Amino acid sequence: MSLNYSIIIPVHNAKRFLTDLLQQLHAINYQGYECLLIENGSTDGTWEMLTTLTADDEICRAFQIPPHGPGAARNYGIEHAQGKYVLFLDADDPVQPDILWQYDQVADQDDDDLIISSFQFDTMRDNQVVVSQKYQLTDHLFNSQSDFFDQLYDLMNRQFAYVIWNKRYRLALLIDHQIRFPEFFSCEDRIFNIRYFEHCQTVYTTSKILAIYRYDAAHGLTTRYDPHKFATFKQWYQEAVDLLGDRALAGISALYLKGLTSTIFSIIRTKKIDRQHKKGEVQEIYHDPSVRQAKKEAITDSKIKHLTKILYAFPFPLFYIAVSVGSSMEYRLPSVIEKFKRNY
Repeated sequence: MSLNYSIIIPVHNAKRFLTDLLQQLHAINYQGYECLLIENGSTDGTWEMLTTLTADDEICRAFQIPPHGPGAARNYGIEHAQGKYVLFLDADDPVQPDILWQYDQVADQDDDDLIISSFQFDTMRDNQVVVSQKYQLTDHLFNSQSDFFDQLYDLMNRQFAYVIWNKRYRLALLIDHQIRFPEFFSCEDRIFNIRYFEHCQTVYTTSKILAIYRYDAAHGLTTRYDPHKFATFKQWYQEAVDLLGDRALAGISALYLKGLTSTIFSIIRTKKIDRQHKKGEVQEIYHDPSVRQAKKEAITDSKIKHLTKILYAFPFPLFYIAVSVGSSMEYRLPSVIEKFKRNY
């Protein structure tokens, strides 16, 4: 039987999610799909449990690779996928039983390059949902790359274009253009999408909520300290500007400052380096030429963007105090920070 879909899921220290995940994957009401679960360096017994749960499984296949991050796991999945289309999901997020059928209903032709869906974003604290927000798109077809690029900043600004778990990708396009995730531990999905968007001609957006994402500010990869995180955001900024040029420079610059602020929060909050090194890393970011360009070019089409631009104009000592307070708020009041992000 030919396969229409390959669902690719990295599983790292995900033992507590595996039973529910496998049940949900098998409950998908669709003929012609496979699930590739790629374990990479777990220390909690994930691999042992995964191999037991997928023994003789015709739908879910388990793989093990060295611990080089979620991007490497997804790249392995791409190289072993057999479906026409690819979904990238996370092990701890709910999977809707009609997700594949719903994606099929959106497209009206066989050669579409990308579908971007609406989604639900749940902010978690101590395994409980503290805020649940629906991010809603309209049903729309972009039948040219130019039309899509004209709206790409808006899609980024409203959180739809960064992530990978609300999209359907075409495997042939990934293979033909050798599009892969950078082997980073942050921002790799943004860079992957920029590289994929470069080759998209037909793009759908749908009002259907086809993804539910659970975000834990205390434990998520996006808020975890990584000494290379600034470099990855800088690379995204440069590639996004190269792709979209003047049509989105101001908007992308504002979004870059937002991403850098989150990066700085993770530096301040980490216990892996001492206070002196934290201040040195933040100072390096603050004085980087790309940051100087971004704060010069950044659009101020919302109050929070305006305040962020003012923040980056502060003298460094005052800037450091302000971001230190913000970092503490992100951890203690995740629902408040998430509200700021939604209204950015």
